[in-house]
Amino acid sequence: MDDRAKHEFFRLGTQYWVSGLYAVDAGLLPVCGNLLHHAIEMYLKGVLSKTHPLSELKNKYRDHDLNKMWSGVKAQETDTVLNEYDPTIAELNAFEDLRYPDAVLETGMLCTVDFGNRIPNENGGIVRKEPIYRFHIERVDSLVQVLFKKASLNPKAFVPIGSAARKYLTEPSIAVAFN
Repeated sequence: MDDRAKHEFFRLGTQYWVSGLYAVDAGLLPVCGNLLHHAIEMYLKGVLSKTHPLSELKNKYRDHDLNKMWSGVKAQETDTVLNEYDPTIAELNAFEDLRYPDAVLETGMLCTVDFGNRIPNENGGIVRKEPIYRFHIERVDSLVQVLFKKASLNPKAFVPIGSAARKYLTEPSIAVAFN
């Protein structure tokens, strides 16, 4: 398998990553979660492209299910450290449900982004009937770092030239994967 597919997946993933970080910074909920879902999807497919042809990736993962892709990555990479990211994958995978408004219109939603080292109480002690969509940005950032390592790629090679995009990749206010 040549590396062009892997590089293209990581290039696209980085564009989604920058867009998602901007959306986090701008408070664009739930769009930030959906953009980061797409970023992780591209990165996972990039790792999987090391051993799977594009046609197989397209057919097997057309449903955008991060859990299914993650299982494939874990089977391919056989590294038990990846297990610590299972909750992060599950959190982001839920944001695919918010791509269209029908789920929100039917059941509502509570959406949050968690920052810092604090691991939040799942519902803050408040009983809610609507689904809770949340992710912890530092854990997603750490996952991005791991995926670049698994792909044997240098994140700095994927930093866009535009100054606005560079800001979200190189200033540690939101994420540090590209530092």
